[in-house]
Order: sequence, then structure tokens, then C-alpha cells
Amino acid sequence: MLFADPLLARRLERSEAATGVEVAETARRLDPASSAASIEVAGGRAAFIAPGLPVNQAVGLGLGVAVAAKDLAEVESFFQQRGCTPRVDLCPLADRSLTEGLGARGYTIARVLNAHVRAIAPNEPMSAMPGVEVSADCAEDWAMTVAQGFLGRDAVAEDDPTFQLARLTARRPSVTTLLARIDGTPAGGAALSVQDGLAILFSASTREAYRGRGLQRALLSAGISLAAAAGCDLATVAVAPAGSSERAARELGFRHAYARMIMVREWA
Repeated sequence: MLFADPLLARRLERSEAATGVEVAETARRLDPASSAASIEVAGGRAAFIAPGLPVNQAVGLGLGVAVAAKDLAEVESFFQQRGCTPRVDLCPLADRSLTEGLGARGYTIARVLNAHVRAIAPNEPMSAMPGVEVSADCAEDWAMTVAQGFLGRDAVAEDDPTFQLARLTARRPSVTTLLARIDGTPAGGAALSVQDGLAILFSASTREAYRGRGLQRALLSAGISLAAAAGCDLATVAVAPAGSSERAARELGFRHAYARMIMVREWA
């Protein structure tokens, strides 16, 4: 059984921090005029992609290093210069100085995500779901399907920020997109990113008309199988507590590692 110790936390959080950097680099590669940027601070990374996106955040701070007031001031300045509310992912295994610093500066919890982990065997079978076909790397269909699932509606404009972020995600070098179809129709999607033997499964989304039919489990299973083929030894997924994604993850052998708290500082 995996134990959530500082070594595991550093592996998960540093991979998550590297994700933000990759998103920013991809945005700049696709559009040289993009304002996307990232900085290294207090052992982690802060990344800004575009206004209003949930990936604008600092991740991995305080893992193995102390966090000073000047570090948090640098994070705040980075986001404020871009018209963005400072957001910091707080790992409970981070140095105590991070928790104390965030508290002293008036940060509050905006959201909680449960980080789950699962060991990967060399030959992981894919769990077949009757009537569900999962295929990889269908970028355009995937981006629209995932946006429809997250927004809870089929009508999604091409300039919608959720769709634009999905399109950007599909173009990241480390990402494999997974699309689930029912009777040939795109019904749900998820994504897999492989970094240093760690499989990060994310962006799991199901269109409203197809919910409750096991698509999330099928998508996660497909991601695990692909990760095994890529030589990964560990998989992780971050999910909202007590939701369908968490249930699907636990059915596939994922176990809770720790709760990741999304901290924000709002100015009046």
C-alpha cells in the first residue's frame, strides 16, 4: 500500500507544477503574442495562461524548502501584474512555513481536491465497458466533448474559455487525449500526461446525456493501460470529494493520498 510521505508528495506536486509550465509554454508556442508565463519560486512553480482559467496557480511550494514572506509576495505580484487573483495549491505535507504564511496574509480555502494514487503493474488490462469505445488522440472531437461535459451543455462556442483550454491541453507535448464514444457518438473524455514515470490522469468529463453509464471508469482504465505500456510505475488523479470521478477512481484501485487545498487571496 502506498503511504503519503514527503517523498511521494514531492513527486506528485512537482509533476503538477511542471504541468503548469508546459501549458504556458504550449500557449506561447501556438501564439507568440500570448501573455502566458511561469516562474520558479520556493521549490515550486507559478503559471499564468490566460484570464479566468483554473490553471492560473502556484503549485509545489514548500516541499523540502521553507517559504518566506518574500516568496509569497513574488507569487502575488506575478498574478496581480496579470490581473489575476493569487491562487496557491497547498499540499498538507509542505513545510509549515507555507501554511503559516498563507494564513498570515489572509488566504482562504476556495476548493479542495483529493489526490489519489495507484501503483501500475507492467501489463495492466483495460476494463471494457459494454457499448463504450475508447480511442486516443482525437484532439478536436476531444476538446469539444470535454468542454460540453464540464459546462453541462452541448452548445459551446469556439471562443468559450473552457473549450479554448481543452484545445490547448490537447496540444501539450506530454498529453494523450482519450475519447469515449457510444454508438459512434463522442460521449466523454479524459487526458493522460506522462512525466518521469508518473501517469497524471485529468480532465475527465462526460456529456450530460451520457452520465451514469460508466464512462469515467472506462476512460481511467484506458489511461492506466496506456501508462503501463509507457513504463509508468505510478498513476495519480485529483478529484472533487465524494463525486463520480472519485468513485470511479476507487473502483479502479486508486487510494486517497492527501487533500490538496486551493488557497486564494482576495483584495477588497
